[in-house]
Amino acid sequence: MTEKQDETSDQDGFVWETRTSKNGKEFRVGYRETDPETENKSAEENGDAEKNASRPHAKVSWEPVKNSTKWIVQTNNFTIDTGITRYNLDNRTSIIDNILFRYRLRITNLRNYNYFFTDESGDVYNINTFIVGDHQVQYNSDDPTIKLISWRK
Repeated sequence: MTEKQDETSDQDGFVWETRTSKNGKEFRVGYRETDPETENKSAEENGDAEKNASRPHAKVSWEPVKNSTKWIVQTNNFTIDTGITRYNLDNRTSIIDNILFRYRLRITNLRNYNYFFTDESGDVYNINTFIVGDHQVQYNSDDPTIKLISWRK
């Protein structure tokens, strides 16, 4: 279930929306500020893991890395299939950060897809990438490793 709860901007130019995952946990989606006419396109149902697997999908094993800033560049074949060129999955444990969400998944995309990321617990987080570029999901999970990515236009 996706529910837009608030919208805020940060110093990096990201607009943040708080949503609710399939399992009822809050998560945030960030995207670069755009035309307000397109911003409303981002809230859609997450669905469930089985529904996500019936869409075009890729199995992955993206494990969080403690306080990581390193982007992991994807292969050409993966990028052709998914539209995702790179990612970073950060386990944010720094005391400096005011951490509401322990995990941060960042992606760079080349296609305007609605992506669904399923973690090992079966929870699903979505990003509707109506613009090309960098996007983020911040979430909490007992099993945060991303195991499945599915998408639709």
